[in-house]
Amino acid sequence: MQSREKYAGEGSHPDFSSGVVRFPYRREPYARVQLKLEGGGEIVRDVRVQARTGDSTHLLIFFDDEGDVHSFWIPARSAKRISRAESSWIDPYDEGQPED
Repeated sequence: MQSREKYAGEGSHPDFSSGVVRFPYRREPYARVQLKLEGGGEIVRDVRVQARTGDSTHLLIFFDDEGDVHSFWIPARSAKRISRAESSWIDPYDEGQPED
């Protein structure tokens, strides 16, 4: 299947000297992120956050782009936490959040 979008920074990673904190599997929080596209421009996506760096400067996100799954690190400042109910995309393996 051909990828729908190419995201700038996909495949790169931050300095992990502060460690990595993972969220509980299948209970990762949702976020709304602004992503830069390789060809220029930006796009907003609703994602799940798998992990964060120990200093909280970067987040490991994942989302489904019409059947093409993406997972990569982004600066935390590009993300805003949202509830499951607010997300336009629901992970099919989501077990729900206590606050939702």
